[in-house]
Amino acid sequence: MKNIQLLHSLRVLPLFILFGVGLLVGGLQPDQGWAKEVVLPSRQTGQAPVPVETPAEVWQEAVEAAKGGDLAKAAAAYQRYYEKFRETDQAEEALWQAAQSLKQLAMKSATPEWDNVRDIFRRYGADFPKAKRAAEAYYEVGYAHYRMRFYREALIYFKLFLTRYPDSPPAGSSATRAG
Repeated sequence: MKNIQLLHSLRVLPLFILFGVGLLVGGLQPDQGWAKEVVLPSRQTGQAPVPVETPAEVWQEAVEAAKGGDLAKAAAAYQRYYEKFRETDQAEEALWQAAQSLKQLAMKSATPEWDNVRDIFRRYGADFPKAKRAAEAYYEVGYAHYRMRFYREALIYFKLFLTRYPDSPPAGSSATRAG
């Protein structure tokens, strides 16, 4: 057994040596975009600085988009708010509004993206498990599975929902679907 390991090690050793020498010399640099050096523009080139968004600006953009009926823009702005300003008091509300906007968009769309709806409600439940709307978010994950025709997953979520949140208002409607 030790002879086999030793023979294998001796065969692989020259490859490691060649690879190491290649790295030292610099002759084996990949041409892919991920390996290229990124040069950031300096302030001396005269380019304008990138504007920094404030929480109020992003929130206002989301609210105006929602009022204007642009659900995709509203969802994107609410998600951006959540990603950038996660430590603020409105972060939970931003994620919830993003989820609701995506759900409404999916309900109206000819090609609904229920997987996005499922993912954002799942994220809400994971990031805010003690929130007052955590039960509803859990239910919405099951509903998104149902709308994607993943009936087994939907049934599992609805049954677990009834177990975890027996006193929750949507429990009555999920009982008819799960049973």
